[in-house]
Amino acid sequence: MITFKDLKNKRAELKDNRNQYKELILTSINNFIGIYINSLELPAESFQTEGYTHHPYVYVINKNDRWGHSFDNLEIDKVNGATFELYTVVDDEPPLPRPVVTRINVHVMDDKLVYVLLADNQNNNVSVTIDSSDDLNAFSEIVKRSIILKIESEPLGKKTKVDESVKLWD
Repeated sequence: MITFKDLKNKRAELKDNRNQYKELILTSINNFIGIYINSLELPAESFQTEGYTHHPYVYVINKNDRWGHSFDNLEIDKVNGATFELYTVVDDEPPLPRPVVTRINVHVMDDKLVYVLLADNQNNNVSVTIDSSDDLNAFSEIVKRSIILKIESEPLGKKTKVDESVKLWD
């Protein structure tokens, strides 16, 4: 016979599993950020803006609109994991820094961590299953390549709009 104690224990087990799930994702993201920052070989952790404010080269913006490297306030969904925006400054010349934003999702699928570089078009998302720190290094390189592509795709001048409509009678 199932008792209240059985139900309560099952609920406690679920809470523990959720906490472990959140901790796994948070720990992994913090490891990724460390690997990513180290791989950039930055001249320093931060630089001074024209207003003499110290500004980090790599940061995320949390709920309080404050930048940092910590994800203590990161919302983690029990199904979709965590999605965050990673800002990487690519131009530290005054007056204002020029960051490139990269959207990343981290979730668990089939008991494995999966990192997804989110593109504007969902068909262009890049996923990497994480089994070791080597996989985090590989994902870090993917993020950096995507930043290079964003820099290269900045428009210079105007372009003629191409008609991509389908002509049925041509």
